[in-house]
Amino acid sequence: MWSRSQHLLSLALLIPASIYGASGSPVKLAAQINTQAIESGEKIVVQVGLLDAANQPAAAPKSLPVLLQARQSSGQVEKLGTVTIDAGQSLKRTVVSVPGNGLVYVWAKNPELLPGGQFVQVRTPEPSPAPPRKRPRPEFGAPPPQIARTLPRITLRFSPDRPFLADGRDAATVQAFLVGPDESIPDNILLNVYDSSHSMQPAPLRIPAGEVAGQSVLTSTAPGTVTVEFLGSTPQTNFDGNKELKIKFMPPITHLALRASPPNISLVDGAVLIATLTNDQGTPIATAAPRAVAFSIDSGHAQIGAQQMQIAAGEFEARTTFTPEWAGATKVSVSTPNLLTASAPVQVSLPVGLLLCSLAGGLIGGLLAPRSRRKADRWRPAVGIATGFLLYWACIFLGLSHLSRGIVLNPLSALAISAIGGWLQMQVFSSVSRILQPGGTPAKK
Repeated sequence: MWSRSQHLLSLALLIPASIYGASGSPVKLAAQINTQAIESGEKIVVQVGLLDAANQPAAAPKSLPVLLQARQSSGQVEKLGTVTIDAGQSLKRTVVSVPGNGLVYVWAKNPELLPGGQFVQVRTPEPSPAPPRKRPRPEFGAPPPQIARTLPRITLRFSPDRPFLADGRDAATVQAFLVGPDESIPDNILLNVYDSSHSMQPAPLRIPAGEVAGQSVLTSTAPGTVTVEFLGSTPQTNFDGNKELKIKFMPPITHLALRASPPNISLVDGAVLIATLTNDQGTPIATAAPRAVAFSIDSGHAQIGAQQMQIAAGEFEARTTFTPEWAGATKVSVSTPNLLTASAPVQVSLPVGLLLCSLAGGLIGGLLAPRSRRKADRWRPAVGIATGFLLYWACIFLGLSHLSRGIVLNPLSALAISAIGGWLQMQVFSSVSRILQPGGTPAKK
């Protein structure tokens, strides 16, 4: 029997995302199984859905492949198959065979989403019962023989097997299973379970009469570890495994945002790429554990300073540099495990104003250059344009000038520096060559 929260979640997965308006982006996967107990070799229906932070169906922003796996009670993991949720969809169903026996954990995962999963009890078919043997008749007056009744055995599990968001909505399902030869008993079993979050509902946890399992759900609004401990039951039962469950809750980080500062630059400028961890409202949220982030260029021509970075515990953002290599639209992206990849555009334009100022300065410098030979004088303006631009380029990219980059990129500086280069004429080449190595790279100072 499912709890009310589990039932509502199942209904949410059955309703198309278009009915809700699908305003949220997917944050996690839900893997719902049509039964809690099966015979070995029996197939099950797994319903894989995309949910937003509010546990509502969310449409896939792109095609999302989802891997289905099963972990047997021995710890062995087997692949069950892959389903693809196409762009605009929020739900996919598939039929799989569950391997092994005992409590098997079936889960769905995608690198950009929080995984979802559920336990299913796989029972080995019992052999046909042997014909009853005749019992000796008790002697007259002897007490009837006592038939020993074994206590039912139970165990606790929680799912999905992952850290949960401490937002009061991401629910951990705590399940109690009957294990052993008895599939069910004709009485309700009430479990006295301690819950350090004091949020578990329903409480006490109950295995209904005739059922193989019962469950409750719990949430938390504070990051940390919630302890669930079995204390006893009515009627009395034997317990298998660890009586304590440690359920981890982490800061409610649901999205990864990326922005370029500034988003519009010229070919001689640079930008800073800022990756930020946020909650569902876009508020930055510090991570409790270090998180790796990876920057990449999706389209365009540019270089990224550090492609692999780490957001330290207690921080919520990472920054790296963006250096354009050609003009045009560039698309950059950043990714981190269990969050959708974020992207941002950077528009790179030609520095037309600086080029015009450089050409004008070189021309002026060439006209002012000292006269030497009459035949060469007519080439002074053209040479001045070339040497003025060369000197200005060396000041920007080779650090030839001791002026700050902001001053060098000023249009008046472009005019003045290029005028000096035009006035120096061919002497600029010797100045530039002195700061270059033979391989053509800037010399180390």
